[in-house]
Amino acid sequence: MKDAVPRVAMVLAAGRGVRMSPLTRHRAKPALPVLGTPLLARILRQLDRAGVRTIAVNAHHAAESIERVVTAAETAAEVRVFREPVLMGSGGALAGPRDLLAAGGRFALLNGDTLCRPPLAAMARVLDERRAGGVLLVRTPADRRYRPLRVAGDRVLGLGSRGETGAERATYLGVAVLSPDVLDRIPDDRPSDLFDALLPLVDTRGGLVAFGYDGPWLEMTSPESYRRALTHLVLGARNRDAVELPGGSVRVRRCRQGAAFIAADADVHPAAELRGGVVVESGASVGAGAVLSATVVLEGAVVEPLAVLEDVVVMEGARVPAGSTLRSGIVDAADGGSAEATSAAGGRR
Repeated sequence: MKDAVPRVAMVLAAGRGVRMSPLTRHRAKPALPVLGTPLLARILRQLDRAGVRTIAVNAHHAAESIERVVTAAETAAEVRVFREPVLMGSGGALAGPRDLLAAGGRFALLNGDTLCRPPLAAMARVLDERRAGGVLLVRTPADRRYRPLRVAGDRVLGLGSRGETGAERATYLGVAVLSPDVLDRIPDDRPSDLFDALLPLVDTRGGLVAFGYDGPWLEMTSPESYRRALTHLVLGARNRDAVELPGGSVRVRRCRQGAAFIAADADVHPAAELRGGVVVESGASVGAGAVLSATVVLEGAVVEPLAVLEDVVVMEGARVPAGSTLRSGIVDAADGGSAEATSAAGGRR
């Protein structure tokens, strides 16, 4: 039922993207492409198709990259960017668009660096039926990389590992449907964390509801996890002609060991060999005799003839010299200079 979907949503897109560096040197993390379309654009399309009519997006680091994505996004929803001169945090981000969010009666909140298929209508119905302060999308068992939520059944009890005997630990997946009452707990004049506003609601009548989700969840925290996520998406289409993703499916090309995504305006020489799990983004080129496997070539990058790349990310505008062999790392063209291959740990190769 589209009528149950919140009419207003906010996407958090203002983080510095430090862990994703150097891919985020010149753009925000949600502006990175995911098989031909920026991550943020996929989220905006998904919300639009679900029936959300007004969307707020905050921006701080490389804010112009977020604005470009929003301008180019093909949605019927009204999308407004709220720049943050000072990074306001996951809670303080709600202060700028407070009036816009409150006008919807209830609103959805999504992290701009993850992709999943959140059941927003079902979450909104639970919020209404329980008169809860918020409904949080969670997964159990908890992912050890993140500070867990403590839950009992479908009720959130708190944040962190220590707490009530018998409480189960869950991971918050970065999607919530919230009551506008939450906005009253957000300070206007300083940065704040979302859970500073949410956790006091645990002891209120409706409380905080944990909504279990076991569907696909794409979360990228580093260049290596970005490469691995895109590689797995493409390899997952080994026996199909398309990858199904939030915000639209993507056609792939069958190749020697699975499949590859090649943007419509990318130039891959017929004599290049793609061995599966390869992504070649817009304006990139791959020369004759080059051999690529489990590699992502970002926009405008050039892989010269006879180069061999395995488990590599080639940054936008970088150039891989002819005949070179690179395994595991990043090819960076910092400041427009010559390309250098660095390992995921930062060492030169």
